[in-house]
Amino acid sequence: MMLGLQKKHAAKIELLDKLLADFPSSAIAPNAMLEKAQAQISAGNNDGAATTFRRLVSRYPSAPEARKGLLQLAITYKNMGDEKNAIATYELYPKLDAFKEEDLLKAHGVMMQAL
Repeated sequence: MMLGLQKKHAAKIELLDKLLADFPSSAIAPNAMLEKAQAQISAGNNDGAATTFRRLVSRYPSAPEARKGLLQLAITYKNMGDEKNAIATYELYPKLDAFKEEDLLKAHGVMMQAL
């Protein structure tokens, strides 16, 4: 999105929030959520980004963006100095099958521990 390239992160986040509120079931919603989290990181809001990554994985678990979000969540935890949750999330990543309910519940449990 052009706003991110122009370093207008707050405007980009606001636009993505509106898109997600208006079209939560859209096929582009997972990508919008991933973009939002990345914009939050660019704006220096790692806590907000971590929350957005967790929501992405919880709300759209079968979307390819959810796997990307899980990996970026681990990186965000590491950058925040939260080694415990970074390691737990990294260890979870290669083991998950986004189409198995059991694996999704496992991912949800790891993410909830971080709250």
